[in-house]
Amino acid sequence: KADKLIERWVYKPGYRDLLINHRLLTVGMYLEGDIMVMNATSGLGDPKDPQAGFDCFPPRNMQQATYEREVPVAELGPEVEALLAANGRAGKKTIGFPLTMHFGSNGGIGLRGSLKCQVMGKDDKPVEGVLVFDDGEVRTTTAPGMATFWPLDPLPKGQIRFIWTWSRNGQAGKLNGGFNAK
Repeated sequence: KADKLIERWVYKPGYRDLLINHRLLTVGMYLEGDIMVMNATSGLGDPKDPQAGFDCFPPRNMQQATYEREVPVAELGPEVEALLAANGRAGKKTIGFPLTMHFGSNGGIGLRGSLKCQVMGKDDKPVEGVLVFDDGEVRTTTAPGMATFWPLDPLPKGQIRFIWTWSRNGQAGKLNGGFNAK
């Protein structure tokens, strides 16, 4: 079912980018047997709304949103397997729900040195994770102009808070929010 398939896209950062990247003006899709083929690069352009810019997922200030606290590694593929192995967790079957910052195809390059993501669970206990930029090749895990915070373990149940921070041209920026992990 298409609706169930697209609902799962929020758990796959590269697919999620198709839903919220403001520079994607057109996305082409077709089915070839049981394989969906997508073209998400031909329709890039400047957003119609001049105020549109980068954004994060989960969306900022959506404290009541609820997501699964972990994602099966098998859904995400070899790049996540390699990430877990490089961080002492080879062979794990799940990884924590990923948080993403979407800049479009070129908007976040200047932030790479300063972008940070803090994720906290109950009692503001930090969540261990790795920040990865758009260096991958597998669309389930990466997209041009996207950064992903991968919690290395399933998130704790309950309220999760996050803070994205960066500096650009001497100006500090910040996006924060939260969600519930079930």
